[in-house]
Amino acid sequence: SCDDRKVTCKRARPICPEGQVPAVDGSCWGDCVAIDQCVCTEADACPEHDKYVCHMSAGHCGPYVN
Repeated sequence: SCDDRKVTCKRARPICPEGQVPAVDGSCWGDCVAIDQCVCTEADACPEHDKYVCHMSAGHCGPYVN
């Protein structure tokens, strides 16, 4: 999961390379993963809402598509 709404720990959010986001491990930040590795079931479950959205038919996050 990459749903940052689940993070409750006080650890700082990792800075990831372009195209990657921090995974959520339990209630804290995990390693950086490619955005398409983030599983989602609702639009708000993806991080960085201004860049990424849940592609619900595929069940994973990805960039907005025109």
